[in-house]
Amino acid sequence: MSFTLTEAARVRDDVTVRDRLMLRDRLQCHDFQWYLDNIWPEHFFPTKDGFFGKIRHEAQDKCLIRPGGRFGGSVQPTGTATLKECVIEVYPPQTFVFNKKGYIMTDESVCLDSPDFDTATRPQVRVMACNEFDRQRWTYDETSRLVKHIKSGLCLDLPSNMNSDTLSLNKCDSSSKNQRWTFQHEEWLR
Repeated sequence: MSFTLTEAARVRDDVTVRDRLMLRDRLQCHDFQWYLDNIWPEHFFPTKDGFFGKIRHEAQDKCLIRPGGRFGGSVQPTGTATLKECVIEVYPPQTFVFNKKGYIMTDESVCLDSPDFDTATRPQVRVMACNEFDRQRWTYDETSRLVKHIKSGLCLDLPSNMNSDTLSLNKCDSSSKNQRWTFQHEEWLR
């Protein structure tokens, strides 16, 4: 494949950005990290103190995946949280960020979410638009490998008596193989 350049681009000297940098200094502009920290703290970019990668169910050896479809008029993929075969390379639908506030989110600004629950039923876990509600906050214990829903105190579970790929919440049990998860870090290219 061959690309042709316009004549103006071919004869133009290297562009200097010195004037732009001086303007930035004179105006005391902040860098992009400041913007992420102060203006858009709910962003989905990987951070030094957060997780970026796949969330793998140990017993099934499958990965959490965001829904592919869209619900109603939403531009974000929303629906039931499920597992699928893990893709070896970085695959955006299976790539999640777990930030220091406890949100498990994707690049489409959707978060792992649990509806209000009734103790008599096992709430299905879903992927919904991030809204910073407590029902979207989680903790992960690297020793027990449990993912705990902060609001309910229940753990992310893959019940054996339900659809084998549909996630729910259940009473935490560190001996249950259906509640063990591995957060598999992926390399983030900057």
